[in-house]
Amino acid sequence: MPNDRFDFKQFSIAQSGAAFKVGTDGCLLGAWANVNGVSRILDVGTGSGVIALMLAQRSNASIQAIDVDVSSVEQAKQNVRSSPWAERIDVKHAALQEFKDQNGGFDLMVCNPPFFKASTLSGNVRKDTARHEERLDLGTLLNCCRSLASNTARLCVVVPNHRLQAILQFARIAGWQRSRQLNIRPVSGKAINRSLLEFQVDVPHKVQEQECLLYDPHPLYSPQILDLLRPYYLHL
Repeated sequence: MPNDRFDFKQFSIAQSGAAFKVGTDGCLLGAWANVNGVSRILDVGTGSGVIALMLAQRSNASIQAIDVDVSSVEQAKQNVRSSPWAERIDVKHAALQEFKDQNGGFDLMVCNPPFFKASTLSGNVRKDTARHEERLDLGTLLNCCRSLASNTARLCVVVPNHRLQAILQFARIAGWQRSRQLNIRPVSGKAINRSLLEFQVDVPHKVQEQECLLYDPHPLYSPQILDLLRPYYLHL
């Protein structure tokens, strides 16, 4: 089936075994995260492995990808093996809460986190785990990543607008300082519905906050989104 494969410019994602298909949120996060000066990356909830592969394409870092879903892990391993960067990406079946690192911490951590809270479950256990906070709430995410961080670490996440204030509060409690934020409107005249966030361990001088449209007009990507996705998407 066509939906079981997503082809990028330098790699392809087979996704029939992943809990969720390649989506815009994850791709924007993979394209936006700052990899400058990074030698070790942790991809939390890797799914099909798409964000790990996007980060590998534009860095020389070693990448650890983890996920709690066994089938997603096997799918990610397959995608990594088929990529040009197989020697730099390791995929493990592990929950963030139980994951241990003995190598001095990660310089960059990325996560497209489960963000639905107190909402009706679908009954599909794999999808509910990937999308709802029952297995990994935002507070746990921020605290666990802080414990795995190097002294100069960055943490990048994407969240819907209704969870923005919650994650900012959890970040402060965990000792993360917000350094960058990209707010995304789906189209002109609509409310912001997504934010890409970067946190740092050390205190930044000021927050770099920007805003852009996703489509301008729909279904055409805005110039800012095109700049982010052009290195990856075919036909851009």
